[in-house]
Parts: sequence; structure tokens; C-alpha cells
Amino acid sequence: MTKTNKIIIGVIIVVIIIGGIWYIATRESKEEVIKIGAILPLTGESAIAGISIQQGIEIAVEEINKAGGINGREIKVIFEDDQYDNKFTVTAANKLISVDKIDIGIVSFVHGAKAVMPIFEQNKIPLIVAWDSTNELEKGDYIFSTGFSTELSGIKMANYAYNELNLRRVAIVLHQDEWSEVIAPAFKQEFQGLGGEILLEEKVAVGENDFRTIISKIKSKDADAVYLPLVPVNTDIFLKQAKELGLEAQILSGDALIPDIIIAAGEAAEGVYFTSIYVEDNEISQALAGKYREKYGEEAPALPMVAFGYDVILAIKSAAESIEDITSENIKDALYSVDMIGAGGKIKIEANGLSERIEKVFIVQDGDGVLVE
Repeated sequence: MTKTNKIIIGVIIVVIIIGGIWYIATRESKEEVIKIGAILPLTGESAIAGISIQQGIEIAVEEINKAGGINGREIKVIFEDDQYDNKFTVTAANKLISVDKIDIGIVSFVHGAKAVMPIFEQNKIPLIVAWDSTNELEKGDYIFSTGFSTELSGIKMANYAYNELNLRRVAIVLHQDEWSEVIAPAFKQEFQGLGGEILLEEKVAVGENDFRTIISKIKSKDADAVYLPLVPVNTDIFLKQAKELGLEAQILSGDALIPDIIIAAGEAAEGVYFTSIYVEDNEISQALAGKYREKYGEEAPALPMVAFGYDVILAIKSAAESIEDITSENIKDALYSVDMIGAGGKIKIEANGLSERIEKVFIVQDGDGVLVE
């Protein structure tokens, strides 16, 4: 054997050894952690929601890892900012799956989930929506939700408006947005089914800031109420313009009427009824509030939003603890059996992958949301 051949063989052996070490290290690394990719709006108009969910996730992960992880494996979360813009959501999903090799994904809203459902389905990676759910998510075997049903929230408000507030003539103003275009039809169908009348329906672009023409139309129709399921962009402007123009109709809304919007609207938000998320007054939510204070040095400004992140990790933990071999496929199968109590109350994932939670009705009083039903 020549010296050259010996060198070549030596190089090959070294490459094989290094490759083997890399493979073993990669495999061991993969087995040591459960990788979760969380795509959230951490900047932009919806950042308060994304950051709150991120904080809840961080609290839960820290708690679980300190206790030894899940079946001895720690959780590692990789956060991506989609700015509530689906083109960034899609980019983040591809990166998390192909580069980071995540075991499971989280998104904040159905808005983003619908954009990346095909990607997660094709790669057989389970995806959980933290905040909301709609019937559209039933189309995916790997798509889940631990949040509140958008359709049921619209139905809840329709019943409250008709049966408790005795409203009969309603105008609807909605956004050209995934959430808005689901909750508004659910309200409309239920309200009409109860015997109510929809006087007009106006759809506006997200970012529109002049509602005076629409408000004038509503006044001319002599509507009892306005159903206003706008995403948290310029809802405060609608409320202020409605007050300026003397609109006396009762205003109803959904869970996008977040604290920031109520504060921005000031007196114009007083008396608005809205369906919204909530946390149960239980030991878990009380403990979560305390952990938030300890970690961030202040009271949680939006504990229900923090609970979304906290509870979605608890759901993953509940599923993963029930299986020996923690793989994406096995986690997917186990998620269908999740039945637990979280900070937000009972979360039971049904056969369609959704938790079907129902929001409660609140009214704005003195700048705060007060539970009425």
C-alpha cells in the first residue's frame, strides 16, 4: 500500500469518526430537549398579546425544567416574531421546521395558523393555537387549539344582545381579517335565528381610521346596536368618532377590545359590552399571578393573555407525559386526549382537535372590563 493510499484511508477513517460523533451528539441533543417553536406577534399593533403569551410560556417552561423536565427531557422554546403578518408567519414556520427541527409548534391566533397549516400538516408536526379556535382548524389532523371558540363567542354575544339587552335592530362593522370574518357571521346567523334584524353590514380594511360615513349610515337606520368585532387597530377611533357624532346605539364587541384600546378610547368606551377571555379564580391562576410578579417585578397587566402561553405549555406537558417515546407523531396522538385544568380553567381537547372554550360577557365601567355573564 502506497503512502498516498494510507493517507486517503486515514482521512476517510477520520471523516467517519467525526461523522459518527456528530450523529451521536445530534441524536443525543435531540433526545435531551423537546423543541417548541413559538410564532408570536412580538412587535407591532398586536405585540401586547404576543409578549404576554411569550411571558406565560417562559414561566411554564422554567417551572417544568426546574422540576426535571418532561420524562427527563427539558423544554427548549425558540421564539419567532411574525408581527401579526402572515408572510412572516410562513417564513418563521419554514425556518423552525427545516432549520431548528422543532417537535411541536405554537401560534397565537387562527389568523396565523391558517397560513401555516399546510406546512405543519405536510411535515407532520403538531401545531397548537393558543388564543382562539374556529371550525376551519378541523381540516388538519396536526392542528389543535387550547383557546376559545370564535364562533361560540359570536353566538354568545348574539344571545346576550337579544335575550338580556332586548336589542332587535343591529348594524355590523367588521374588519377584512380572519378573526373578524368568522365571529361576525356567527353573530349574524344566531341573531337572525333568534328573530333579530341586521340592518347593514360594513367591512373595512384593517388600518382604516375614518368611520364617519359608516356611523352616519348607522344613525340613519336607527339601529339599536352596533356589533363591532374589529381587531385591535383603530377600534378606539371608531368609538371616539361615534361619541362625537352622537351615536346612541349600544355598541357590542369581541375579545379584540383589549385593555390598551379601552384606555385609548377613554370615555367613549364606557358602556360597551364585549365577549372576552378570562382566567378562572383557581389555585393555578393565583400561582401564575405570583410567579409573574416574582419573574417580572410587577402585576400582570393582562393575566388572561399570559395564561394562554402558560396553559398551552401545560397541555403539551400533559400530552408528552402520557407517552414513552416523545416524538412529534406521538405528541400529536396524545394531544387528542388532553383533559386538564389550567389557569384559564378546564381545557379538554375534543376529537376535532379543539377545546371549544366559550368566552364570557363583560361591560366597560370606569375604564375596566366588568364581568356580567
